[in-house]
Formats: sequence, structure tokens, C-alpha cells
Amino acid sequence: MELSFNELKKRDVINIADGRCLGRPTDVNFSFPSGTLAGITVPGRNQNFITAIFDRSKLYIDRKNIIKIGGDVILV
Repeated sequence: MELSFNELKKRDVINIADGRCLGRPTDVNFSFPSGTLAGITVPGRNQNFITAIFDRSKLYIDRKNIIKIGGDVILV
């Protein structure tokens, strides 16, 4: 399956352990030179516009912790 970052960043990241929405991907990391997905970065909790500006906490999710990239959500 091929997926652009523009399509990926529109999907909510859901923690299946507690059902909490971690936000949408803000960054994607690739391993070099293989070019495979290494992980994604998300805000880490629901943030509104104001807290997103002042709070710089982010959560890195390794590829091995990504269970499924679905049509509208990413399960971790």
C-alpha cells in the first residue's frame, strides 16, 4: 500500500490500550538507505490551537508499535 504524507496526516492515531486519541501525525521518520517507515511523531494528547503553540511535548511511535494503518485511523 502506498500512502502520501498528506493522506497520512489526516488520520487520527488511536491508542488501543485505552481508546485515547493521540492526535494526528506531525512528522514521519524513515530509515536510510532502505527508505522504510521507521516511525511517526504525534502531539501525544488532544491539544487545541493555543496549547499546541506553547506546549512542545511530542510522542514518537516506533514502527513496531503501529498495529494498523486503516482508511481513517492509525492504531497503535
